[in-house]
Order: sequence, then C-alpha cells, then structure tokens
Amino acid sequence: MATSPACPSLDFMKSCSQMMKGAPAGAVKPSNIAFLEDRILMMDDKPQIYGTQFQAVAEGMKVYLMENPDEVNLRRSNVG
Repeated sequence: MATSPACPSLDFMKSCSQMMKGAPAGAVKPSNIAFLEDRILMMDDKPQIYGTQFQAVAEGMKVYLMENPDEVNLRRSNVG
C-alpha cells in the first residue's frame, strides 16, 4: 500500500483511495482499500466501516468507533 500509519496527509490518503478504487480489477486488493478507507474515516473523526483501526486508551488498545458493528463481519467478507 502507498500509505503508512505515519502518513500525516489526509488529502494524500484520499487521493490514493480514489486511485485505488479506479484501478483495473485485480490490481489492488479490496482489503487494502478497506484499510485505507477506515484510516481516512478515523482521521475525519467519523466511524470506520471495517474495524481495521485501533486507538490507544489507558487500558491498552481498543477498536476505534465503528459504524454498525453488528454487521462488520459481513462487510469484511465482502472485501476478503
């Protein structure tokens, strides 16, 4: 993937996401797009979709806020 956890530029990540989504079928793993989408949502202070992002809390790490957490496994299965 073109981005990393240390990448501070939200605009760059959004641009990468659009390029990845527009790539020919099979050129980009859907799971990589899902990971990046969750990162973008988290940085935009919005709930993530696939549950790939975590945040540090006093007790350790916890999953960042998710949209419809009861359906996350279905969404994950759709992207591999």
